[in-house]
Amino acid sequence: MAHPTSNGLMNACEEAIKKEKIEYQRNGTYVVMEGPQFSTLAESNLYRSWKADVIGMTNMPEAKLAREAEIRYASVSMVTDYDCWHPDHENVDVQQVIKVLLGNAAKAKNMIKNLIDNFEKHIDPKDPANNCLDVAIITAPEKRTQKTHYKMERRRDTTSDESDATPYYSTASDESDEDYKTFVSPQARFDQMMKMLIRPK
Repeated sequence: MAHPTSNGLMNACEEAIKKEKIEYQRNGTYVVMEGPQFSTLAESNLYRSWKADVIGMTNMPEAKLAREAEIRYASVSMVTDYDCWHPDHENVDVQQVIKVLLGNAAKAKNMIKNLIDNFEKHIDPKDPANNCLDVAIITAPEKRTQKTHYKMERRRDTTSDESDATPYYSTASDESDEDYKTFVSPQARFDQMMKMLIRPK
């Protein structure tokens, strides 16, 4: 988790943003807080003293869950306000936030269309999200069940071939009589879903 975002996916996002001529800054430190809520002035100044770049509510939970599922992750944070620290800006209210959100939504839609077209060429086979679960299981190999071994082998098979379209709920039988659900990695399912989306004309 030292580097929670995918460099390849970030490159794809950056290319999509540039195509729309959206002003942006790449990289930064994201502070996660519970919300939605506004910060006190003391909290806002504390985040600034940490050299944080943006405050939000979802990135780190998303990033950790994505890594556990071996899904490449990137964040595009579209800022709505300066919180309450900036002396040259009025106090923030919900109406101001919604107004900026609506403007950001239009930009985000166009960016996503561009991202659908270009993300495949930025896939990095060495991305740590591709196989981080290989060393994440504590149970000793000799203590793992046959079903677990089967699932792990199926995951390796599907993640090694981006074009694998094996259905998630098909069944297969090995030397025993028990049926196992074929495992397709979350990343492979995500890539298949992206390919099926209607591309803009």
